[in-house]
Amino acid sequence: MKVIYEKMWLYDNLFQPVLHLCEKTVAGDKIRRKWEQARTPFERLKATGKLSVEQQHHLQTLYEQTTPRQLRDEIHRLLTLLWEQAIQSASPAA
Repeated sequence: MKVIYEKMWLYDNLFQPVLHLCEKTVAGDKIRRKWEQARTPFERLKATGKLSVEQQHHLQTLYEQTTPRQLRDEIHRLLTLLWEQAIQSASPAA
């Protein structure tokens, strides 16, 4: 499980863009929402300027060395193995 969580952390924080709500107005019975441009948590963190040089270098190195497609495929493979193990342990012994 720990391996899956580590890989999902990488994928979610380095490669999965997220929309953030920046403005919400109510006009009568209509609600209008304005969204920021979708960016990854890593991009948002870099933009704050609160990372130390070492932290930013470490995360940037992780970003450059990781292939999102391979990472996603690895996560799916590990999840499939986890489900197969759960099914095997739940089935009655013959």
